Amino acid sequence: VFIDTNFLKTLPERQLISGFAEMLKHGLIADRNYFYLLKTASPQNMDPALIRHSVQLKNKVVLQDPEEKGLRKILNFGHTIGHAVESFSLQNDQVPLSHGEAIVIGMICEAFLSTQKTGLSVEELHEIVQTFKTFYEKYPIKEASFPQLIELMKSDKKNTSGKINCSLLTQIGQCAIDCFCTEDELCNSLKFYLNC
Repeated sequence: VFIDTNFLKTLPERQLISGFAEMLKHGLIADRNYFYLLKTASPQNMDPALIRHSVQLKNKVVLQDPEEKGLRKILNFGHTIGHAVESFSLQNDQVPLSHGEAIVIGMICEAFLSTQKTGLSVEELHEIVQTFKTFYEKYPIKEASFPQLIELMKSDKKNTSGKINCSLLTQIGQCAIDCFCTEDELCNSLKFYLNC
């Protein structure tokens, strides 16, 4: 992988912050210390060493599971709900969310689900939420949109036998795969996002 951080200077701030969401995800799923380093980073003036570490983390996961049969699924954290929110925004908003902005919403919702299903502590959930609130604005999802969002989640390619499949955190820096969630659980996670 070749990286030339000079190209980052050509991007608008919104795209830098969008990409930063994936870096935060890498810390949440695979490297607790890295997540804590990123909490004080500047997406607009990113240290190349942090970018390199994100690439190394993702590359290590992909090389261990090139066909996405196991470990690589941790990279999907935030993406089950996030992809649904992204599709919804593309269909309904004049200025749609970026991929990273949508995935942040997914990560907050799926971190909430992690407290319900895989043992993430409430303290770590609040830490994750506060970190995202530092960098990202709230998106105004309406409860009336939940059925449409659930339908979008049902069509996600990661699902198995009609069950909505998420990758969820056990703690900051560790992730569990193949965590199936009910529609009620997913709606509760969206309600959590609305109120956090």
